[in-house]
Amino acid sequence: MKNGLNTDVIYQGMTFHVQTEDMGVKNGYFQTQTYYRGKILTSGRFYYTDLISQEDFSNLLDQRIEAEHQNAIEQVENGHINIKDLEPILTPVDRSDKKSGKIKIIAESSRFLKQRPQPKSVFETSPDSDFAFNRADSVKVEKTFKNWRIPAILFLISFLFISIMALPRSRHVPSNEEKFSQYLVQGEDLVTKRDLEPAKKVLNQAISLFPNRSRAYVLRSRVHAEQGAITQSIEDLSHAVEIDPSNGAALFELGKRCFETKDLSKAIEFCKKSILADYRTQEVYLTLATALYRTGDMQEAEKAWRETLAINPENPEALYRLGVAALNKESYGEAIQNLKAAIDSDTEMTEAYLSLGDAYYQSGLKEKAGSLWTKAYELEPENMAVKIKLQNLK
Repeated sequence: MKNGLNTDVIYQGMTFHVQTEDMGVKNGYFQTQTYYRGKILTSGRFYYTDLISQEDFSNLLDQRIEAEHQNAIEQVENGHINIKDLEPILTPVDRSDKKSGKIKIIAESSRFLKQRPQPKSVFETSPDSDFAFNRADSVKVEKTFKNWRIPAILFLISFLFISIMALPRSRHVPSNEEKFSQYLVQGEDLVTKRDLEPAKKVLNQAISLFPNRSRAYVLRSRVHAEQGAITQSIEDLSHAVEIDPSNGAALFELGKRCFETKDLSKAIEFCKKSILADYRTQEVYLTLATALYRTGDMQEAEKAWRETLAINPENPEALYRLGVAALNKESYGEAIQNLKAAIDSDTEMTEAYLSLGDAYYQSGLKEKAGSLWTKAYELEPENMAVKIKLQNLK
């Protein structure tokens, strides 16, 4: 994820500096400013809170930062800046260049034309001059000449316009940048539709154009994962992380792949790196918590589940896991509270009904326990644990 962009832009002999800086996820915005000799000429603030919860947050933010930065550059290149703000900070050299015509400031020249007095005619300056009367006679001749010259000019302009319009128009040849963007959009759409082989082909074309950009590798890794080629998926994600170590989405996906291959220590490592890269989603914390739980680190696992609930207080998986953890510690009140909340979020979570029944049973409320185990049995009649609990209750 980019922290900022800086570009020098030369316009009419002057060098302007365009800076776009990310102010951090905590603030939720970035700002773009245009400078001339250290003075701020324009400043814009752009919020991106709408992107934070999205899976591809890092890349989406990069695209928005690049777009606004480019827009600010174009504003300078097209002269859409407040030129009047420059006057107090022009150096003697600038003013000399301006006077000599090396710097042509549009606002200044238009103001000069408005203030310049119109020249008086020769009749106003010397009405009795012989030259004036001779000139008056020649004007009559010129008017006669102009009577046919104006239609001729208009005809010529019309002819040229029609000729130009009739010329065959040259086709726009897309640049490599445009092709790369098109391949990415097309590839992501195909991956979403699970049209995997065409997606892989398109993404291979994108990688052949720009082999040192991470996004295409991340998308291709998803294709490999869907096809069951986990090793190739991990290779693509590892390469994406080498290219961009701050790509939180790629780090998380690499952690997920390691979790799928039961490499729990690597899964924990990459999930933590993803969080450090400000990629904080409930999926990251859930994967991290489950990996920690399977390694026996219950204390850290509980922290990760609580972080999940900080993002989404109704996440049924995190509520269920915290409920079971409280049940194991014989904290029945906390267990009942979390397990009931899990069922409210997912009314078909058999495990939650089963564990909530256990919490009530341990609290001495056997009738409530029985009703919950019966509900679990209705959801999964083949669940042996539920059958045993109901038999023991009788």
